[in-house]
Amino acid sequence: MTELVELSGFGDVDKNSMDTVRRMVDGYARKLQDHCDDFQGLKVTLKNVHNSKDHPGRFELHGKLIDSGRTSVSLAVDVNLFVALDAAMRKLESGVAK
Repeated sequence: MTELVELSGFGDVDKNSMDTVRRMVDGYARKLQDHCDDFQGLKVTLKNVHNSKDHPGRFELHGKLIDSGRTSVSLAVDVNLFVALDAAMRKLESGVAK
């Protein structure tokens, strides 16, 4: 399963947060695999937007799911990394469940 999941842009995330991110993404990947006809991969990309030293900015997360050659994408932005990640994954999940 892990070889089908790709995370990018998470280089600046601390170790504890990264462990939580991996657990969340793996959990959603399992759910998505159950809903998909032919789960081929999941890519999650993190971008920090509006970052400055005085203001931490926002986390922009892009999700990309490949199922039977079809691509589904999602986007979520929030000041909390985990809230943004959850929102992006839920959007992918709701798109597959239809």
